[in-house]
Amino acid sequence: AEFQERALVELGQDALKAGRYAEAVNHFRMQLSKHASGGEVNLGRFLLGVCLLQQTARQPGVPDKPDDKKAREEALGLFRSVIADIDAQRSRSTERDLWLR
Repeated sequence: AEFQERALVELGQDALKAGRYAEAVNHFRMQLSKHASGGEVNLGRFLLGVCLLQQTARQPGVPDKPDDKKAREEALGLFRSVIADIDAQRSRSTERDLWLR
């Protein structure tokens, strides 16, 4: 299970780096649904939030798309859940967890 989770995160990261945000969102959502308590959950939440924000980025003077506000709120919720999870496990936090926070 941990290898599958890591593979989903890496596929999502590759798609994110290539600017394929919708594909990356799908990988991170799958990772989070299949491995909700996995070791990569906070990284997946963080990167999903980044993807959602990238999808809502707009050019000056261009109005928001109808779902942009919802996506931004979901991203904020994901970032807050990363912080809350890391704060709850302070004694077991890794260096990466502290960086994510």
